[in-house]
Amino acid sequence: MSNNQEQLAIRFLNKTGDGFPYRAFIRVHGIDEAAYIDSDKDFVTVGKILDDGMQHVAHLVIYDRYNLVKFNTATYFEYNATENQIEVNSDTLPLELEFERVDGFRFNLLLKNDD
Repeated sequence: MSNNQEQLAIRFLNKTGDGFPYRAFIRVHGIDEAAYIDSDKDFVTVGKILDDGMQHVAHLVIYDRYNLVKFNTATYFEYNATENQIEVNSDTLPLELEFERVDGFRFNLLLKNDD
């Protein structure tokens, strides 16, 4: 662990079955640059989550194929030093969005059907 920080990476997956491209925008408090993540591509590094014991709020916007906002929400990321991994609190997300752990620092963001 360098400088008490770890890299958060997210891959955005469209699991709705509609086959359309979507885009996610995420800005995490404490990370200078926002990340844009196109659906069904590789992981995008969002940035470093500090090992400071705090939950870092993340603004999350999902755009549809017409670049219209489908979801505008927030979640929280926190570095867990005991487990040496990043935790995500998804309680605030709509049912159609879910974070799925891939490993200690990478997550799939799933866009699911709303039925």
